[in-house]
Amino acid sequence: MRRIEQGEAKIQRRIEIANKLSKKVASFKNPWVTLRIDYGHGAGRGRQYSEENDRFLVCMTNQIGYDRWDELREEVRASWLFRFDWWFRTRTALELQRRVEFLSKLVEKEIDEQEATDEAESRKRRQSGAGRQTPSGRPPNAKRQRR
Repeated sequence: MRRIEQGEAKIQRRIEIANKLSKKVASFKNPWVTLRIDYGHGAGRGRQYSEENDRFLVCMTNQIGYDRWDELREEVRASWLFRFDWWFRTRTALELQRRVEFLSKLVEKEIDEQEATDEAESRKRRQSGAGRQTPSGRPPNAKRQRR
């Protein structure tokens, strides 16, 4: 019974990751070119992987699906963007899996923080009554200041 629950938890986790990646990709007009990943303050993107590599991995994982590492490896090898990037083209499925999992954790963290700040702002607006404002941007009972 415990193994079934662990398997279901793993499936649910994959679905959550796929949803977060699709949310991140959908937030950009042209994610293949403009997608930005927040690597954090102290953490670098890694010595070997470029931002273009990471952008491709996130977008392609979103397109073909999470947990399809062999297909991702074939897409990397077939991509014309990396025809001269021999190092990236020779990565194994396991190495790409590790990198995508690292990137998905960064994306998850970024989206969770964004959702938390959005929720806090909406809660703050509801409590302060900022939703009720006149066209001039003042609350309805606010007096006009003279200069």
